[in-house]
Amino acid sequence: MKNLTYLFSAVILLVVLTTIGCKKDDDPGLSEEEQQLEALAGTWVATTVNDGVQDRQDYDGFTLTINKELTYSTAAGPDLLPMPEAGAFVFGANVK
Repeated sequence: MKNLTYLFSAVILLVVLTTIGCKKDDDPGLSEEEQQLEALAGTWVATTVNDGVQDRQDYDGFTLTINKELTYSTAAGPDLLPMPEAGAFVFGANVK
C-alpha cells in the first residue's frame, strides 16, 4: 500500500510539473499579411516591361519602393504610370 501511495504521488507530481512547464506562447509569430509584406518590402528595379503586346523601352530605370508601413513610391518612371508616384496600399483591396 505504501508503494501505491508513492506511485500516486509521483504521478501527481509529474502532472503538476508538466502543467507548469507548458505555458502558452505569447508570440504567435507573423501573420500572413506581415509575412508577405516582409517579402515585398524593398526597392524593385524593372529590368524589362511588357505591356502584353511589346517590350517597352520607356520604362528603363523605373523603380518601385515598397515600405513596411504599407506605402510605396516610384522613381525614374514615365508619365505613363497607371498609379500615382507615391501612395498607400492595402492588401486584399478591390481594384476598380
